[in-house]
Amino acid sequence: MILSSRKWSLLTIFILSAFIFISCNPKNHNQENSSVKNNNSGKKINQNVVESQVETDLENASKKAQTVFLIIDGAGSSGTDYVSDIVNQAVKKIPESKIIHLNKDDESNANIVGKFGISNVPVPFVIVVSPKGFPVNGFTAQQLSLQNLIDAVPTPKQDEVYLALSQKTPVYIVVSKNNMDKMDVVKNCSDASSSMVTKPPVIEFDFNDDKEQSFLSRLGVTSINNKSVIVVINSAGQVTEKFEGKTDVAKLIASANKIIQSGCCPSGSGKTCN
Repeated sequence: MILSSRKWSLLTIFILSAFIFISCNPKNHNQENSSVKNNNSGKKINQNVVESQVETDLENASKKAQTVFLIIDGAGSSGTDYVSDIVNQAVKKIPESKIIHLNKDDESNANIVGKFGISNVPVPFVIVVSPKGFPVNGFTAQQLSLQNLIDAVPTPKQDEVYLALSQKTPVYIVVSKNNMDKMDVVKNCSDASSSMVTKPPVIEFDFNDDKEQSFLSRLGVTSINNKSVIVVINSAGQVTEKFEGKTDVAKLIASANKIIQSGCCPSGSGKTCN
């Protein structure tokens, strides 16, 4: 049974809220920037590539499965003390978390600025980077609150979804409670996955887990009856279908491969969003 649903994109829901300021045709981040003084030193790898200390710190945090609150600063920044105070409070609340500072105007940080697409964000700005190293949410000083930061930190299950999407892989999410028909549904999705070149992961969520409720609600799973719900996400991060209970393998495969046309240009097209 196919459940009616809006066709949401995880990238729209979860990736940085400030990205609405950024065109699909990004500017060159390697240009010379303003004279803002920065304490982030760069380590020269070769004549053309510079690895910043920020990148190294982010990589080390990911290896340790730490959540990072990345405070972005730059020219024209105001309200930094307030932002720092809120983020420091969040670090005390979130186990295995840390703060990293980034000056987006420093030339040595050009690579990470380009990677995260943050050249045009208003500063100060805070990005929440998951334990697996993915930016999952972002806040301006006006949007920032302690609760927002706490709520933005993904659970391990949510981070598995982000990992798959970062690898351009479809995902089968199975939402169940009290086990119900979970084993049969998971096997069903696994059979579909094994038949595909991309081998989409099958990620199980417990509907009764309070920590997952916000995430599941954003996926459109707000209630569940006596059957598990399957949420299918394509490689573009779009929710293509939701099914109830054991579903035909061919339908699962077709849903994972389905592409929904959006109003924004594909990456690298050279066009801007509508």
